[in-house]
Amino acid sequence: MRDPTATTPTPTGRSWLRQLRLDPVWLTFAVLLLLWVFSLLRVEGYRSLDFNLFTLRVAAFLGIVAAGQTLVVLMGGIDLSVAAVVTMAGVIGGNLITQIGEAGGIFLTLIIAALVGVINGLGVVTLRLPPLVMTLASLSVIQGVLLVYNAGKPVSGKSDFLNYWALGTLLGLPTPVWVLAAISVLCLILLHRTAYGRAIYAIGNNPRAALLSGVPIGGVQLATYALCSVCAGVTSAAALRPRNASSIALIAFSPSSRK
Repeated sequence: MRDPTATTPTPTGRSWLRQLRLDPVWLTFAVLLLLWVFSLLRVEGYRSLDFNLFTLRVAAFLGIVAAGQTLVVLMGGIDLSVAAVVTMAGVIGGNLITQIGEAGGIFLTLIIAALVGVINGLGVVTLRLPPLVMTLASLSVIQGVLLVYNAGKPVSGKSDFLNYWALGTLLGLPTPVWVLAAISVLCLILLHRTAYGRAIYAIGNNPRAALLSGVPIGGVQLATYALCSVCAGVTSAAALRPRNASSIALIAFSPSSRK
C-alpha cells in the first residue's frame, strides 16, 4: 500500500523539458516577436513609424486572404486558387464599376468570387477530387480566362470607397488593418459560437464520424470554400484603386499610403 506521506518527486532537467508542451500558435508569435525586435535593433530605418505602418498595411491584405484560407485548412482542405481570385476580382470589378457603378460593381464582384468558391466546393464534394487538384485547376482556368477576357491590359475602376479602404487611415492605423480585425473577429465567432464552426472542426478531425453524426458535410464545404473566395475578393479591392496599381505591393509602396 502506498505511503500517503510520500511525496512525488518533482521533474528536473530533461524530464522537465519533456513535460513542457509549447502551444505552436504562441510559439509562432514568439518567434515573430523576436524577429521584429531583432529588426528594430539591427536594420536601419526599421524603427520608423511610417515603415511599420507600411508593413501593417501589406500584412493586412495577406491576412484577409489567410483568414478565409484558415477556415478551409481547419476543415482539412486547401484552396490554391485564392491568388487567381484576387486577380480575377480586380479585373472584373474594375470593369463592372466602370459600367454599372460603384455599389453594384463591388457587390457583383463579391458574388462572382463566391461562385468560384462554390465551384471549388462542388468539385471536392461531388466529383471527389482532392482539394489540391481542384483548386489548382481553378487557378489555371481563371488565369487563362482572364488573359482572354482582358488581353493582359491593366484595369482600374474609380472608386472613392475602395481607394479609402486600400490607402486610408483610421485612428492612426491603416484602414486594411481594421478590415482584417473585423474579419478575424467574425471568423472567431463563426468557429467558436456557431454550429457551422463546430461542423468545420468535426469535418477536419474525422469526416466519416462527422457524417455519421449528422453534419451536412457537403453544405459546410461549399460554404467554406465560398467564404474563402469572398475573402480573396475583398483583398482584390487593393487592385481597383486609380493609377492602374495592379498589385498589393505597388499600393503599399505608393507615397499616398504613407501619409
